[in-house]
Amino acid sequence: VDDAEASRLTLSTALSSTYRVESFETAEDCLARLAVAMPDLFLLDVDLPGMSGFVLCQQIRQRPDGATTPVIFISALDDLDSRLTGYEAGGSDFVVKPYKMAEIKQKVEVARRILEQESLLQLRAEEASTMATSILASMGEYAGLIHFLRELNTCQDWDAVARAFLDL
Repeated sequence: VDDAEASRLTLSTALSSTYRVESFETAEDCLARLAVAMPDLFLLDVDLPGMSGFVLCQQIRQRPDGATTPVIFISALDDLDSRLTGYEAGGSDFVVKPYKMAEIKQKVEVARRILEQESLLQLRAEEASTMATSILASMGEYAGLIHFLRELNTCQDWDAVARAFLDL
């Protein structure tokens, strides 16, 4: 999201050979698109007409599907307060214009790898939860079996064995 067409075109051209890129002139245009789909990453200018990039970032963070989506600010603002405001708004990174395209590409790639790793961790956490639930359920069954085997040791006749089996 950048109001400067040259910036949008430069970034789109550089990144579109590897990624699917959509660009917007205003934060409001971007928000309208979010009603349809949430991108994997945002590159946001700060000084936009209407809503600023900081406010857009906050709105993205308020959405359940945007809470962890990487947001990289790209801005001519090079003071510490602006960078800190970007991080406080929920930004993942802050690049000062003029930038080197190699740096932007690398930051996008790092963000992509982090997303991939988070997705893998989420999948593994779900698998571990399923396994833990299965183990806990099995433990209950095994506890009943152990109780039955202990009861067998005290059985004096076949009727007692049958009662222990039915109790199982």
